Amino acid sequence: MVVAVGADGSSRPLADFFALLMGWLATDAFRLTSGGAYSPRVTLDRLVVGRETWRTTVGETGLGKVVGQQDQFLAGRRFRRRMGMPERVFVRLSSEIKPVYVDFTSPRYISSCCAMFRAAGDDVGVVFSEMLPEPDDAWLPDAAGRRYFFELRLQFRDPAAPAG
Repeated sequence: MVVAVGADGSSRPLADFFALLMGWLATDAFRLTSGGAYSPRVTLDRLVVGRETWRTTVGETGLGKVVGQQDQFLAGRRFRRRMGMPERVFVRLSSEIKPVYVDFTSPRYISSCCAMFRAAGDDVGVVFSEMLPEPDDAWLPDAAGRRYFFELRLQFRDPAAPAG
């Protein structure tokens, strides 16, 4: 094993010094597959490292200009079918940080998506990504046997202002 020796005589495996860098590079390598209008799901064994995604602009969806809940629902259903997307997706506008959930079987979700697109403007990029896991794949049972899933997100920040 190759080791690095410090000035004080302590030693550590050389791989420890490059582990974080290699992790960043490996993570970014999967982003290289996502440059086009469509990217398939990328898996390593059963681990999904890249969700199936579709990229376009708000204007190209045509959904920002549709008004009326019935017309929005029908336009949303046609758009989803044309793109070959699943019923439930996450949508992220390039002008936003966080994605939002859209269920293309729900008139209310489609209407909300249309309003979001209308407010954003035609030139704004939009990324649709598959929702994983699907509701049928939920793994956390309650006492009655109903299954749920959840996502835990943590954000840490240093309260001290950076020097300089």
